[in-house]
Amino acid sequence: MTPEQITLIRGAWTKVASVQAPVAEIFYERLFALDPSLRSQFRADIDTQGKKLVDMMQAIVGSLDQPDQMLASARELGRRHHFYGVRDEDYDSVREAMMWMFAETLGAQYTAEEDQAWRALYDLLAAAMIEGAHDAQSPQATGDPPPSPR
Repeated sequence: MTPEQITLIRGAWTKVASVQAPVAEIFYERLFALDPSLRSQFRADIDTQGKKLVDMMQAIVGSLDQPDQMLASARELGRRHHFYGVRDEDYDSVREAMMWMFAETLGAQYTAEEDQAWRALYDLLAAAMIEGAHDAQSPQATGDPPPSPR
């Protein structure tokens, strides 16, 4: 991530936080509209899941200056998501729902440059998550699936 992209990402996230919109609800409504089959992967109630989503996004925004740590966390998250049944192609629907959430929440305040920066970040994180999922599938993978459903 370039310093400019980091600034744009943080700026958009700050704007989202200031709007006080139910971003997780907006995100999940759009995600399930794009791909209703994904709903079955969520065993926890959507309010709990939404809090996890917002907390995760806050952590990502906070770790943009530590890309190695951020990507290691993303790979581990991808490994866990593999055991929940997430497929590589599901990341496309998540990307579209995420970008739609920003546009819907911020409207005209959401710039094309911010959208491009968030897409770049999402693609970087999704690639790391997919790598983690593929590592979980390898014969060398160690450890059991995560104990609790998402």
